[in-house]
Amino acid sequence: LRLMPQRAGSSVQLLSLSVAHVEVRLYRSSRTSAASVKRPAHFEYCMRCDWAKELPLKAEWNGVASGNCSDSALRHWWDSLPRSYLVRRRWRDIVRLHEVLVSDLAYDAERGHRRVKTRVPELPLKGDLDAFVLNLAATGDVLALKRERPIACEASLGHLEDTHTTYVESHLAPYFAEVNKILAELPAEVLQNSEPLRKFTTAGSRQCTEPSKPLSCSPAFCGPAPFAALPEESAAIAEAP
Repeated sequence: LRLMPQRAGSSVQLLSLSVAHVEVRLYRSSRTSAASVKRPAHFEYCMRCDWAKELPLKAEWNGVASGNCSDSALRHWWDSLPRSYLVRRRWRDIVRLHEVLVSDLAYDAERGHRRVKTRVPELPLKGDLDAFVLNLAATGDVLALKRERPIACEASLGHLEDTHTTYVESHLAPYFAEVNKILAELPAEVLQNSEPLRKFTTAGSRQCTEPSKPLSCSPAFCGPAPFAALPEESAAIAEAP
């Protein structure tokens, strides 16, 4: 059995990446028994991953197309993923994806030639975090970028939305539009063997894993149990004059 990818330019758009919205995580500091953990303010990018239903691989047996191939022969790591879902990524994850796109996906280092005709776009500049934090503070609501029904005043919220729209539509959207053109030209075999791309589109996704169920266990106390009034005693005390 031999898997023959379709030619570049004739394959379907197997994977499309886009930025749904950008959130700002403010500074946080927590203290443990060992040390204090400080998390500076940073962007969190909600990336949307859209997968096509079509299988862009053609199975051939001795040069003749065969439709009776086993499912294991045409199995890919994205087969079990939803068609559309969101993943949360930080700026360093986008930088790593760009480095993989330049050195591994768009360019074949083993054979020394390019795989695609589309030119790799330049990585956009990181957003102005200070401007986002100031506009977010002006709203008085740290969750203003996440709420469907904002509670902040329209004037301060309008400045924040303008900053968000400019960053997403003018900087990030054109970049990922060019990235999607490159992904459309790549054969499925290259995507199948790209471990960094798999981690970017699967690790930490919202809909790929089921939420963990809490373990049922009885509460345990060290020492005497805390004193609490019985329900009958509480009712008697409440009815007493």
